[in-house]
Amino acid sequence: MSDKNGEDPELNFYRHRDWKPGPGAASPPVPKTVDGPGSIEKPAGNSGSPWNAAGTWEEKSQKAWAVEALTTAIEGLAHGTDGGEVKVSKLSVTGDASINFIRGKKRYPFDFKLELTIVGPDDMKCTVAIPDFASDEDSPYAMEFSWSGDDAGRTEAARAAVGATQKEVLAENCLMSRVHAELAKWIDDFFKM
Repeated sequence: MSDKNGEDPELNFYRHRDWKPGPGAASPPVPKTVDGPGSIEKPAGNSGSPWNAAGTWEEKSQKAWAVEALTTAIEGLAHGTDGGEVKVSKLSVTGDASINFIRGKKRYPFDFKLELTIVGPDDMKCTVAIPDFASDEDSPYAMEFSWSGDDAGRTEAARAAVGATQKEVLAENCLMSRVHAELAKWIDDFFKM
């Protein structure tokens, strides 16, 4: 038997919506209720959720924890020098962090943009942006500086106390080297989750 186009309607996949069950046809499958929380066994070797037994892909956002932990660790950091103390007065964090389970392996991707407001003596104010604090970047991270305040606040001593160059950060005798150390601790804590 064929339809007006000369095709067998029972073999035509594109007309599956027109199909109506006839007498004696099997009933459609019905979902079964899972009884109790212990009825789903978590497979061995998979750190993901019980529903992801194949370990294909699962992502758990850690953004709230990451922003709180970074803010707690960095806001208020200070470094004193002969010319006075420089201090991180505010931290702004944008980006994401998550824990992913991919093919049974745990991965920790993160990508943030950090913006630190640093204050110091003589109305010195500096904004430091770290545009790529990410899991695929290495320390010391690229930094962008924006200075404000009178000329006394922008002296070489103030810049050295903040750590305006990669060389000063690596010398570990400035505020930004302390910030980089806290970022390294944050990464260690994140990888232990």
